[in-house]
Amino acid sequence: MKRICLIFEFPPEADFQLRSVLETLKNNNPGDEVYCLHGFLKNYRPGGRSPSRVLNLLWMYCLLPIHLLLKRPSWILVRSAPPGIQVWCSLWAHLFKIPTIAWIMDYHPEIEIRALEQRALFRPGAKILRQIDRIALNQLHGAIVLDDAMLNTVKQQAPNLDIQVHPTWDQYAEQENVPQNGSQGPNNNKLLFVYAGNLSSHHPLETFERLLQSLSKQSPETEIELHVIGTSNKGEERFRLLAQRGPIQLHITQRIPFHALKQRLVELNPHYGIVLMDEKTAGLFSPSKFAGYLSAGIPLLYCGPPKTNADKICQDFHAGISLPARTPETTMENLALEMTQAETIQGYQKGVIQAYQYFTGYNARTFANQLSSMIHSTPHEAAL
Repeated sequence: MKRICLIFEFPPEADFQLRSVLETLKNNNPGDEVYCLHGFLKNYRPGGRSPSRVLNLLWMYCLLPIHLLLKRPSWILVRSAPPGIQVWCSLWAHLFKIPTIAWIMDYHPEIEIRALEQRALFRPGAKILRQIDRIALNQLHGAIVLDDAMLNTVKQQAPNLDIQVHPTWDQYAEQENVPQNGSQGPNNNKLLFVYAGNLSSHHPLETFERLLQSLSKQSPETEIELHVIGTSNKGEERFRLLAQRGPIQLHITQRIPFHALKQRLVELNPHYGIVLMDEKTAGLFSPSKFAGYLSAGIPLLYCGPPKTNADKICQDFHAGISLPARTPETTMENLALEMTQAETIQGYQKGVIQAYQYFTGYNARTFANQLSSMIHSTPHEAAL
């Protein structure tokens, strides 16, 4: 009997993806013991530096080596969490010769390293931490990341490591319905945008604001309406300030349950769903807000770096607009004219269906199959 250990900060009950992977691995490996090692917190709590999260992390750091020594799992899947539980796990698992694959959702500790590099006093510490991360990565059997931007970033640290891409998924991936085309063009000279989810410091509004200014200049007769759903108080304030600086009709809705979000998006029937990402965080995060938009048949307006899944949706499937921060002003003005046209929006909506079918092809089953092929491949030889 094999022991397959999944390691994460929270239990499977707190995370849909982890829970679905655990269930799939159990179904695929009858007779084997498949279980999850996690901290004492039972539910997800935002804020990686909050006291409860820090204590939970310290508990895991103490528990992990003892567990590996006593339980000796056959192989491990460890999912990243701040400031990098996969690093700690890799170092100990290598000592016990346990094959380990890292599931890198957000690239900790590189996120923390780049923050430390902003201050001269902490740069030596950042250099040491990056070296530790490099060693830990090269001791892994493999890694799974969310998009090509993350793959390129991790490859810089571990060029010989088996790194594969598997996009994130959610409840929408289990639905077989194809999204229906929504609006055919600006309704009554209105252009509707929606932003669903949190607005953090990694979600800058500057590029979107530049686009709004171009829209106001190129299509002054078009009214711009922005619906914001489920963001934080600070995020709401940033959107209100944005609306004060430009001619925007702003509507804010408090957080609603996940299962009700798609219905709300369908009711709003906007022309574009907004996805934002800081260019400086390319390869560290992978925005996933597009899932709800695609399921509701909404094209994307993505403001962020290339090679992410949101960028792929726009570039490969032509299901929306991808705007890097350095988009020239003339390009922005031409886009402002084009994106209000009914035929342009209809073309994007056709792309949405193709993008939706592509991304809903990724789920817990495909992840488990990819994981199985990696774990049974020739072990990676560390190049330290």
